[in-house]
Amino acid sequence: MITTINPATEEIIAEFSTMNADDLEQVLSLSCSDQISWKLCDFAERGRLMKRLAELLRLQKEEHAVLISREMGKPFAQAVAEVVKSSWVCDYYADSAERMLQPEEHDLDGQRGMVKFEPLGLVLGIMPWNFPFWQVFRFAVPAIMAGNGVIVKHSPNVTGSAVAIEKLFRDAGFPEHLYRTVHIAPDEVD
Repeated sequence: MITTINPATEEIIAEFSTMNADDLEQVLSLSCSDQISWKLCDFAERGRLMKRLAELLRLQKEEHAVLISREMGKPFAQAVAEVVKSSWVCDYYADSAERMLQPEEHDLDGQRGMVKFEPLGLVLGIMPWNFPFWQVFRFAVPAIMAGNGVIVKHSPNVTGSAVAIEKLFRDAGFPEHLYRTVHIAPDEVD
């Protein structure tokens, strides 16, 4: 069980069940399937969904800022700024990823070479508590725009933020398992 506690009042905010090995295996399997389909989506579709995610962040900034403040004690104005900054990274990569990921031709001592940028598959991010939205978005957004799926193991004391971020990706229209949060103990990440 993961319990989130308001550091200012010491009140319990929420409790979350941890995942067992079977739960984790199912998340990985479903995420892998969604990523295989996602990598075939064109940049226009990826960008459209990312723009929607940015819009949702801006529309819900106060709601998410309250959660951030309650879970980790950040002043409300700073929490709002963190959510807004997270929306900017969504807009930036929605507008720039296609250009950034174009194949590059190189002349290598008279030989032609090419660098192609291809998705890796599923990528894991282990996130800290101090910027519960920004750290996730700065990692997940470019990875997803590049065609990858994302699994996040967030700090336990901001599990509510982790759940909220997962919901934002779904509400924006991304495949259900393309971005997932896993609720496991730190020693289980290995």
